[in-house]
Amino acid sequence: MSYTGDFVYLAGVNQSLRRTLTSNSTLLSFLLRHRMKINYSPRSRRPPYEVIVSHIRKSRRRACGGMEHTASNVKWNSLFGMKLCPDCRQSEEFKMITATRAKIQHKLDESDLSALKVIHVPKPHYRNSPEMRLYALAEVKRVSEAKMEAKGTIFEEAKRKGGQRGEAVK
Repeated sequence: MSYTGDFVYLAGVNQSLRRTLTSNSTLLSFLLRHRMKINYSPRSRRPPYEVIVSHIRKSRRRACGGMEHTASNVKWNSLFGMKLCPDCRQSEEFKMITATRAKIQHKLDESDLSALKVIHVPKPHYRNSPEMRLYALAEVKRVSEAKMEAKGTIFEEAKRKGGQRGEAVK
C-alpha cells in the first residue's frame, strides 16, 4: 500500500488524529506533489486532505480484482453482467466479436450464433443501419472448436466409408 493510502486510513482512526494529521498542510502538500504527483496550489479552494482522498483508489473491480480511482472509466457490460475497467475490456476473457467476424474468422453460421448470449449496440459509423451484434470471443471460439471437431469426426467417417466402398468395388 502507498504512504498516501496509509495516511488516509490512519486519519480515519478517530477525529482527534484526523484533525492533527489534516492540520499539517505542509505534509499534505508534500504528499500531493511528491507522492501522488499532483499539482496542488496552496491557493486552491479544496483542502489538501480532500484532494488526497479523492485520488485514493476506492473500489475493487470484480473482474480482475484491481483497485479503481474513480468509476468514470469503469463501464457496465451487459454481456458479462458486470462493470469492466479498460484493462479488463482488453483482456482475452472479456473481448467481444461482431457477428460478421465470427462468421468469417471462426466459420460459424446463424444457427451456431443463435445459441450464444448477444448484446445489440448501434453501429458507430452507420447509425441508421441495423444494430451490431456482439458476442463473447471466448464463447465464439469454444463453439467454433466444437463445430470443427464435429466436422473432423464426420469427415473422417465419410472418408472411411468412402474407402470401404472403394474396396468393395474392387
